[in-house]
Amino acid sequence: MLRFLAMAMVLMTGAVLAEEVSEVPDFDFASWFSSPHALAAVVVGLVSLLRKHFVKLDGILVPALALVLGLVLAFLGNLLGYLQGNWAFFGLQAGLEAVMAVAGVRALLQPLAQKGGSEEPKDQDSSSEVTASTPTPRPKLK
Repeated sequence: MLRFLAMAMVLMTGAVLAEEVSEVPDFDFASWFSSPHALAAVVVGLVSLLRKHFVKLDGILVPALALVLGLVLAFLGNLLGYLQGNWAFFGLQAGLEAVMAVAGVRALLQPLAQKGGSEEPKDQDSSSEVTASTPTPRPKLK
């Protein structure tokens, strides 16, 4: 069965690559500034990219970076004519939405990660220390 799936994937990949592409899709920067939600998604991606490859940030500096990136991108969008009106509010809203979206996703996924039961491996030195805790009694039903 596995051999069949691998062969099917190879054939489908060849069929996809054999198709002729008529034109290269255009990238529209104006879509970044269509709403603060779209710019927030861009800010989340840029913060993640910067943290992974360029700057090692933790703590309060990560939300600060998101707010600054939201402001800078909104300012550039205003200069390029994609935004009219209060660009500073637009950028702050996008940065704040990015911070809140990431915090919300982490808050939702944290209980799932704890349920998995996967614990970090302990060092041999710390495994000799065993602490016992008394279990909490169940409440009595009336």
